[in-house]
Amino acid sequence: MAGTIRYVFYGKAKWLKYDKPDPKYNKYGLDLYLDDQSLRLFKKSGLQLQLRDSEDGIYVKFSRAAQKIIKQGLVEQGSPEVVFTGGEKPGTLIGNGSEVAVTVSVYDTVKGKGHTWESVEVLNLVPYEGGTIDAHEEIPDEPVKDAKGSSKAALSDTLPF
Repeated sequence: MAGTIRYVFYGKAKWLKYDKPDPKYNKYGLDLYLDDQSLRLFKKSGLQLQLRDSEDGIYVKFSRAAQKIIKQGLVEQGSPEVVFTGGEKPGTLIGNGSEVAVTVSVYDTVKGKGHTWESVEVLNLVPYEGGTIDAHEEIPDEPVKDAKGSSKAALSDTLPF
C-alpha cells in the first residue's frame, strides 16, 4: 500500500451538503464540476469514482461519511472543513456555481482507491438563493406555488368535492 495522498481539485460546486449529512446515507457530499487541469489530475489519481456528464459539464461526487467503522470501532468523522477566502462569515450558505478548491484524501482499499472529502475552500462565492420557512417564525401570506406556477389554494378551490 502506498499510503494516503491528498489531492486538491478545482471547479464549480453544486449540491453542497457540508453542514448536515444527508439523512438517507449519513454522508456529507458535493458535486464538483472539474476544471480541465483537475479533470486530468482526477484521471491520474486512480479514484474509483464515476465521472458524470451533464449540460453543465463533467462532474464527480465527493463524499464524507459522518461515521465510519475503523478497526471494529465506530469513529465520528464530523463535517468537512469549510474555508472562505473572500471574507465571508462562517455559516454563510454556499450556492450552486461557487468556485471552490476541494481537498480529498485518497487511499488504497481492497476495492481500489477510496476517498474522504476533507475540506472545501470557497474561492468565489455565489450566494445561496434558496430559503427556509420556519413554522415557529412568521408564515408568509402568499399561497405556495406548484411546479407549474399555479397556486395550490386556487387548485383546491376548483375541485368539485
